[in-house]
Amino acid sequence: IAQAYLQKRMGASTRPTAAEVEEYFNKHPQYFSNRKQFVMNELIMAARDLTPEVKATVDRAASLEEVAAWLDARKIRYGRGQVTRSTADLNPQVSAKLLEMNKGQLFIVREGERAMLLSVAEIKDAPVTLQVASQQIGQFLMNKTSKEKAAAELARLRAAAKIEYLNKSMALDPKAP
Repeated sequence: IAQAYLQKRMGASTRPTAAEVEEYFNKHPQYFSNRKQFVMNELIMAARDLTPEVKATVDRAASLEEVAAWLDARKIRYGRGQVTRSTADLNPQVSAKLLEMNKGQLFIVREGERAMLLSVAEIKDAPVTLQVASQQIGQFLMNKTSKEKAAAELARLRAAAKIEYLNKSMALDPKAP
């Protein structure tokens, strides 16, 4: 019911103009014209196995292969993989850190129940033209506008809300901790 109410109050989303799309494209070159692609090798393991000893080994190791051999010797289970991400896929802080790293430099990412030991294998230029990105940018801008409208409406509703108890004995004591 709440979602239907918000959709009715917000009205139909309008597509951004070509000028708005082009302006977004030009203001964010790291996602489009200057986009980089990171190819990373990874060892994936259970987060509980990422002990201080493992972290110290990663800090000392010269390569991911050296860490893998150390894990094998201690019978610590892991999987191997390769992942490719672009500056458009990652948050700007992570992208900036990856761009500063040397090829082969190791780092650790914890994600819930798993930990990834990663090394940057390659950084490539992967530019995207305005023509290719325009549909994606348009959808992003429409979603952003919808979220902003919904947040504004919720803020308005919260500010105007009044809680009234029908059964006064059920009301919370305002003096209670």
